[in-house]
Amino acid sequence: MKPFNLEEAKKGNPVCTRCGYPVRIICFDRKGDSPIVALANSGETEDIVSCRSDGTVNLRSSKYDLVMATEKQSRWINIYSNDEVSELYKTKDEALQKRKAGVITTVEVTWEG
Repeated sequence: MKPFNLEEAKKGNPVCTRCGYPVRIICFDRKGDSPIVALANSGETEDIVSCRSDGTVNLRSSKYDLVMATEKQSRWINIYSNDEVSELYKTKDEALQKRKAGVITTVEVTWEG
């Protein structure tokens, strides 16, 4: 996860909590020490979170501290019986078309970055 960036958040770049909950920022200009008001989506409910301009909830680290969300990346690879792995392909169809003899499977690989 990337550290919270107030200017990027104001531009609408995705934000989440330190524990991974997606965040919807309601305002950046609340009066007081915690000007950011956000809703953290914990699945069934949205929790109200008030943060300082640096994205922190309080002086100690909290699971509700804000961070910049990273973008999930996804590619496809072919795995072969001789322990060989193909290059990364953008689509499953492309990976399937590039299969060589000895292929065991074609799998999706995902990561955040």
